[in-house]
Amino acid sequence: MVAFATIPAFSFQGRPEPGDDPTPPPPGFPIDGFVSVFIAAGAVMGIRSINKKK
Repeated sequence: MVAFATIPAFSFQGRPEPGDDPTPPPPGFPIDGFVSVFIAAGAVMGIRSINKKK
């Protein structure tokens, strides 16, 4: 269902006009730095809690 909604959104994008700025927009928020540390810490805590329940 999601694919049917997103494919037309990408396929019907307009062409840039001759006066438009050709440079691409800046990249979005990078997922690096402490985000990977938080994911690893959450995984370790989850594994510990599963092992304590056993």
